[in-house]
Amino acid sequence: MNKKILTANLYRLSSMALFCVLAVAYQPVNAQIDSVQLKFQRPTQAVRLSPMFLFNRFPTIQLGYEARLSSTFNVLVGAGVIMSVFEEDYNSDYINRRGGKFNVELRHYFSPRDNGIWFISLGTDYFHVNFDRGRTFGFDCSDIFGNCSYYQYRQYTVQRRDYRLGLKGGILTYMGKKDYLDIGIGAVISFQTFRTLDKLSGFDIQYGRTNLKEEGNRTLLLPVPVVNIGYKFR
Repeated sequence: MNKKILTANLYRLSSMALFCVLAVAYQPVNAQIDSVQLKFQRPTQAVRLSPMFLFNRFPTIQLGYEARLSSTFNVLVGAGVIMSVFEEDYNSDYINRRGGKFNVELRHYFSPRDNGIWFISLGTDYFHVNFDRGRTFGFDCSDIFGNCSYYQYRQYTVQRRDYRLGLKGGILTYMGKKDYLDIGIGAVISFQTFRTLDKLSGFDIQYGRTNLKEEGNRTLLLPVPVVNIGYKFR
């Protein structure tokens, strides 16, 4: 089996396994909390891992820090590096993915309940994404059948910038004295800009997927899941 395809399959399996572990881990949380009689308190200072950032086209190990601002508000900041985990020989749409993702969130915690602490938050994200795209270009394609005098394969860079504003809500619940899990759902408005570098000009035909955004702007309304694993210092 091709090494790159095997690596891709292993990555997908590990991602699915992580998601299953998180889903299963959430089920016994209430029983565990009852057994040790933990008191729900929002974190004063904590570090966080956001595993859902691994489940997208530009997988990222996203780490964050949470700190208390006032009696009901916390601030969260996070950053991550985009990883080109695997490359597929037959897919030249997204090659050598790179860049970073950054986020800031203001979170309001409500009064503790028996099962945890509910929250609502307003946040902003900035995604600095670069990747390469490979295409074959045809020149002097005057034939009615689409034949060209000559062809040239070229990789060029696509720059994508995302500015996001989001509203999220969910619940934070402890899995031990220091470690906790928060889950929820939200929505973001994503303002995206695209531009290409080093793309050939003067061609007649571009072979490959021409419906992928490469230039200009677009705005999307996107649902986003909230899954964070945290460890509090205080």
